[in-house]
Amino acid sequence: MNISNFVFFDENSSSSTSNILSNVGNASSLTLEVYGDSFSLTVEGRSDFQGDDNWHELGIIGLKDYDVLSTITEEGIYSVPFDGISQIRLISGGAVGGFKAFGIATN
Repeated sequence: MNISNFVFFDENSSSSTSNILSNVGNASSLTLEVYGDSFSLTVEGRSDFQGDDNWHELGIIGLKDYDVLSTITEEGIYSVPFDGISQIRLISGGAVGGFKAFGIATN
C-alpha cells in the first residue's frame, strides 16, 4: 500500500482554492481530516483526459455517519473515492473562519 500525506489548507481564513494534490492516478481514495470553524469546502477532481479548466465536484462520504455529501461544513474525517482521477483540490467558500484540511491518499 502506498500512502501520501498532503496539506490542502493550513491555517486558512479566506475563500480560496487549496494546494493541488497531483499524480494520484495510482491511489483510489482520499481520507480528509478537517478542523476549525466557519468553513464550507467542496472537493474537485480532474482526469488526464481533460483540459486545464475542467474540474468537477467529487462526492464526499462523512465517516461519522456515512452520509454522502457535496460540501464539508463541520469538523470531522471524510473519505473521497477517486479511481481514475489525476488531480484533486479543495475549494473554500462562503463565510470562512480559521480551519485546516489535511489528506492521506491510499491505494
